[in-house]
Amino acid sequence: NDMDESIARRILMEACMLSEKDNKRKRLDFYARNVFRESVKVAAMDERSGKRVVSIFVGPTGVGKTTTIAKLASRFALELGRKTLLITLDTYRIGAAEQLRIYADLIGIPLLVVQNTAELDRKLQEHAEAEMILIDTVGRAHSRLHQLQELAEYVREKEWIEKHLVLSLATKPLDLREITDAYELFFGIDKLLFTKLDETLTSGAAANELVRTQKPLSYMTNGQNVPQDIQIPTPASFAE
Repeated sequence: NDMDESIARRILMEACMLSEKDNKRKRLDFYARNVFRESVKVAAMDERSGKRVVSIFVGPTGVGKTTTIAKLASRFALELGRKTLLITLDTYRIGAAEQLRIYADLIGIPLLVVQNTAELDRKLQEHAEAEMILIDTVGRAHSRLHQLQELAEYVREKEWIEKHLVLSLATKPLDLREITDAYELFFGIDKLLFTKLDETLTSGAAANELVRTQKPLSYMTNGQNVPQDIQIPTPASFAE
């Protein structure tokens, strides 16, 4: 399943120890699930009414940040009735802002296109009424994060901005590790979000990064349909 051997071995050893201590002696996978469930953290965005949440989504190109944001916006605005605002900093990719604008119009929420962190800061202050603010960013390879230095410095200073690193499960495990470490160094990532569950036969690479970094898992996506193809995991469902 592409899980790192050291993680798999630790889970198995701890499961064996639990099995030996338990008089009921259930199947070994029962204990393995329990050990694994305790090894990962899960924390979706806080959806409580009245609480303001500002989240920024960063990651490499092509991982599905914009589509994921549209799924979340649809959930917050249409299902939960929260005052939702979309902001995009992606003025580099041709049609990126227009793609998000189409989603915003369909959902019936505003979209702001900003050019830099100074404008972003001003818009966040001007729209104090928004309860859920989702910020899209331009994708960058982990070897070119210096191009996002200004944005990285801005969000690192704002502890109240949740920083989600969006990663594709179709990425090789070693590359996932390099990407995660590079983005953590620049942005100080709060949560990991995995996409393209439907484009791979294995999902152990997600477990590797969650266990290794001890960052919480926020969401997983399994397709391009908006808003359906998104999962709000629990430790139990992810372990399963």
